[in-house]
Amino acid sequence: MLPPSFIPPVFPGNFPGQEPRHQFFPHPRPGVHDGVPIGAIIIFPGELLQQTQTLTSAMTDLRYMPWMICDGSSLLRTEYPELFRVIGDLYGADGNDKFKLPDYRGYFLRGVDLKKSLDKDDRTPPPGTAVNPQGVGSTQKDALQDHKHKLNMTAMSVTPQETPPVNFEVAATDPLSHTDTIYPEGDVRVSKTETRAVNIAVNWLIKTK
Repeated sequence: MLPPSFIPPVFPGNFPGQEPRHQFFPHPRPGVHDGVPIGAIIIFPGELLQQTQTLTSAMTDLRYMPWMICDGSSLLRTEYPELFRVIGDLYGADGNDKFKLPDYRGYFLRGVDLKKSLDKDDRTPPPGTAVNPQGVGSTQKDALQDHKHKLNMTAMSVTPQETPPVNFEVAATDPLSHTDTIYPEGDVRVSKTETRAVNIAVNWLIKTK
């Protein structure tokens, strides 16, 4: 049995009489901070309302929440002063009165190396002003680490159909010679466009207010 003073918390999606995940309900006590700093990034696993779609019970409309998708959109500095103090124009400026959100669409996120020496390759600086061009906001293209493979060769004697016949040896590859386990062709996934790990798609959201 619940204590008499217990009041169930209210979250978007479970407020009686409202469509699931439709509106943002502020904290019942004005001025109470939710503990999440402005500019924080979270993973959101649900669908988001787009301008060309209709809101359903399995879709979230961020217009009623202090969160935005990280898609590089431009925001007014005067409307989002706290967020501008956090990221500035690190991800680019749009005129003199707007700044851009980070664009994480299609990206894996990687922690800044901070001299740990795991991220040894050069990085592309962010589009805006950065204290460290190789730090937060910088990007890298996909790559495969430089490596070598051993290839076993088998000598074969070949007699061409010539007169007089000439015998010579050629080196042919052994189809069963690999550096690791032999996989059936159907078990090997090949992409013509990228190198990637096993992954699942999510939305990256940023706290704006």
